[in-house]
Amino acid sequence: MLYYFTASNSDAQEHFRDTIQQPCNIAKYISILKSDIVDTLKYHKKDNYVHMWGATPGKTNKDRWAKLELGDKILAYSKGVFHYYGTIFAKTQNKKLAELVWGKNKKGETWEYIYFIKDLKEVNIPVEKFNAFFGYNKNFIPQGFSNIERNRFEVLYKKYGSIDKIIDVLSNEFLISEDEIEEDNYQLDIHSTSLSRVKVDVEPKPEKRPKPKHEKGKKVWPRDLKKAQQALKRAEFKCEVDSSHKTFISDKSNVQYMEAHHLIPMKMQHEFEKSIDVVGNIISLCPNCHRIIHHAKPKEKKKLLVRLFNKRKEELEKYGISISLDYLLDAYGIR
Repeated sequence: MLYYFTASNSDAQEHFRDTIQQPCNIAKYISILKSDIVDTLKYHKKDNYVHMWGATPGKTNKDRWAKLELGDKILAYSKGVFHYYGTIFAKTQNKKLAELVWGKNKKGETWEYIYFIKDLKEVNIPVEKFNAFFGYNKNFIPQGFSNIERNRFEVLYKKYGSIDKIIDVLSNEFLISEDEIEEDNYQLDIHSTSLSRVKVDVEPKPEKRPKPKHEKGKKVWPRDLKKAQQALKRAEFKCEVDSSHKTFISDKSNVQYMEAHHLIPMKMQHEFEKSIDVVGNIISLCPNCHRIIHHAKPKEKKKLLVRLFNKRKEELEKYGISISLDYLLDAYGIR
């Protein structure tokens, strides 16, 4: 399993500096450790200095700590970024050790549910990128000591085969897409001009993968407004889930307002050699159906995605994009 902990308040920031950014001098406390923990530290050559973290008492923390298994992985988060990634190799409940290393909080508690971390390495994963990759809401903020939701984790583990590979892809290959940054502006830009003259005679053929661009200090996968406009006009500015869905006439585009949605999310571009920002991958949706795909419960999302997949599968193959229904559902975190 992949866990994470956060260091947000002043106490946690100090602890972060003392036992994560630099290792703790555990040799000073060997005498108060259980013999099996000492043996484990020695086996891993961590009996002098070791990276460590702990959680205060509380049912949620205790239950989660109890489920920690040796070999589980952990991310360390602080101030909007995941800074470190490592492997848990031992754990112990030791109130005295925690108090000596970290002191007590205002409630008189200490961080006694301790785990030791090896192979700690620096990463740089902004929370926005983390949220997009794991399928969390854009405004999700990691808190406390927790783990990646099991369904989200299992989808990615099945795809990549190991947690190390998941983190490698997240760190080095995955780029946040423009729709994760400014979805509303994207939709407004599509309708920013009259769409009556947009040409739709587009020949389905593989297209070169776009180059990432920088958007607000981040590398992102770009989207071509013209292709979105072509996709909407090809659909006659109707909802491709149900053409009877009515909206309103846009003031600037002078057509019924519909929104463009990439069936295979742009955040998956790193897994394709050819561009997925193509007309064949862009669906015309009414705002309600668009929100269903993004925000509804999995069962309702799945119903629409299956319908749209069956509608576009053959055309996508003409663009050099071959996917299964399972792959598409995985991309949306649906099993």
